[in-house]
Amino acid sequence: MKSILWMLWCLVLAGCAGKEPEADHGHDHEEEGWAITAWGDQFEIFAECEPLEVGHSAHAFTHVTRLSDFSPLRAGAVSVIFRRPDGGSAFFRQVELARDGIFRVQMRPTEAGEFSVSFLVESTNGNEEIPAGTVRVGGAGSGGGLIGLAALAAGEGPQLEAASREAAISFLKEQQWRTAFATAWSRQGALRTSVRGPGTVRIAAGSEAILSAPLDGVVDAGSAIHAGLVVNRGQVLARLSPRATSSRMLQELEAEAKAAEARLERLEKLHESQAVSLAEVEAARARVASLNPQLDAALGRRGAKSVEVAAPFSGQVAEVRITPGQAVSAGEMLVRLVRTEPVWVEIRLTPGDALRVQEGTAGLSLNVSGAAPVLIEAADVRLVAQAPEVDAGTGTVSTIFEIRRAIPVRAGTVVEAEVLLAEEIRGVVVPAASLIDDGGVHVIYTQASGEAFRRHEVTVGGHQGDQALVNGLSEGLRIVTQGGAAIRRATLMQSGSIEGHVH
Repeated sequence: MKSILWMLWCLVLAGCAGKEPEADHGHDHEEEGWAITAWGDQFEIFAECEPLEVGHSAHAFTHVTRLSDFSPLRAGAVSVIFRRPDGGSAFFRQVELARDGIFRVQMRPTEAGEFSVSFLVESTNGNEEIPAGTVRVGGAGSGGGLIGLAALAAGEGPQLEAASREAAISFLKEQQWRTAFATAWSRQGALRTSVRGPGTVRIAAGSEAILSAPLDGVVDAGSAIHAGLVVNRGQVLARLSPRATSSRMLQELEAEAKAAEARLERLEKLHESQAVSLAEVEAARARVASLNPQLDAALGRRGAKSVEVAAPFSGQVAEVRITPGQAVSAGEMLVRLVRTEPVWVEIRLTPGDALRVQEGTAGLSLNVSGAAPVLIEAADVRLVAQAPEVDAGTGTVSTIFEIRRAIPVRAGTVVEAEVLLAEEIRGVVVPAASLIDDGGVHVIYTQASGEAFRRHEVTVGGHQGDQALVNGLSEGLRIVTQGGAAIRRATLMQSGSIEGHVH
């Protein structure tokens, strides 16, 4: 099998060597060629170059990736710049794309020696010159190439590929550009220690009101409300036109109203002589006031006064039980109103974690499936209460926190809650999305050069929101923050395989 693969490899090399210099060709990282990778603030450069010799043309197949979204640069220009120690320089510029993201820059050096090399990218979003390293231009009959990499303030940067070619995993630029992919520098940082538990977002106590019908009536046609409606305190939510109850006959209602009016008249006269109290008179007036609208409605009289149902506080309509024209009875629920600020989060913690929370918290992180974690700072969090006993069914202690600001999580949502504590742990902090589960082992892939990656087994020391603290990784490496799973799949396809890509 090995002999067959070797023969195939020789055929590939022979095919590439037989093509004209200007024709498309596969590149296979031949030893006399050289490649270089560099990162700026806006762009990543990965250039695969032919040997440098005075008086001879060499091409730099320069792959330009936009770091804003890790897509290929589709318009602009790229220049390769050679600078001598004495300040002299040579520019080699290309304005036409060979393919999306790839510029075929022709270089024809006129003098031998060592030069610092950089790449100037010109685009509609701005220009950026990116230092890349040091190259040697050979004299007649001797090819030159890369001899050193530029120091990168952001991190360690790539190493010369020849140092560890066997350990590298190939993942081509064309593969990176057509999948969800991103990289960033690993860095030292600190995360808070935390305790975790399942939780539920709830309406805070006293922040919910059920508005009921004060009397038997019919919902007016103008009562147009809906769930989600934001209302202010005192805003009218519904109007009811009074109606006679179905349990009383019209004659009974007329008799009651007549008797109530007669009694009110007698009491008013008695009050003038101070024979009865004012309270008795007011009660009689209220009785007449409640019966007359019902009698008017029963008789179909015009001008029967409607009763308004108003919001007791500012908030949002959570539930509506009525429609215009609907007949309702006294005490029947019409609308449920809630305050969306503050909200409570009820978290179920182990007894030990519940004790740690009592010592003080530094914030909350709410993780909702399919969404980015919501981080709430300590200033917006208050411990409300803990249950006085351990729940016999779950073995946990119910702990309630109040969040005193708006959050993009609706009441009733089940969350994985993380309570941040005062103590900090320090180490290399990476996005949690960069961690790949490889058979039960946490793995992070780093970018050694433009198309070469390495696998690092790490252990997780802690989480905080969408960040993780890991052991087994140094700072200043270019880590794959998105697309690690695709690289892992690529490793399964590279044993004995031959890959190249076309410029």
